[in-house]
Amino acid sequence: MTILQDIRYGLRMIAKAPGFTVLAMLALALGIAANTTIFSLINGLVLRPLTGVKDPDSLVAVYTSDYSSGLYGGSSYPDYLDFRDQADRLESLAASDQTVLNATGESEAERLRGAVVTPNFFDVLGVSIQLGRTLQASDDQAVVISDSLWQRRFSADRAVVGQTLRLNGKPYTIVGVTDRSFRGLRLGVPREF
Repeated sequence: MTILQDIRYGLRMIAKAPGFTVLAMLALALGIAANTTIFSLINGLVLRPLTGVKDPDSLVAVYTSDYSSGLYGGSSYPDYLDFRDQADRLESLAASDQTVLNATGESEAERLRGAVVTPNFFDVLGVSIQLGRTLQASDDQAVVISDSLWQRRFSADRAVVGQTLRLNGKPYTIVGVTDRSFRGLRLGVPREF
């Protein structure tokens, strides 16, 4: 019986102050919307595991700690070679550095987000390739492109392997196209090459 009395009392209070009720409901709705937005952002950037990588739980990131270039200090290529040669606790080690380059050629020029990587990068991560192959140590001016770039710029042409992609005016031979699920190591910022 007390529940029914409480409901009736609540309805009478809502009817007495409709402005306050609307304001309270609006504040509650804004709070729920803000909470949902923030959770969606954090879920997309932090909580979801990397896609397109064979075993994301076994990956670790290695940074220098001199803080000269921010919290996660950058390492030079000689640093990478030292880490690689002396890392007896790691199965293998690869390096990457993000970059933005201009793609020019027959189609419209555009800025592309990409990564400069060591030849073993895709093998260390266990990334699947849907066309062609991954990089090899003997590759000089080679590039592996993402599925999205292949779809957008090359119209999903299966003969893309062997074609040239000009980045900042330099020709690179396309040797492979990554699997659609691989979006790079930086969540929320997919790499296109």
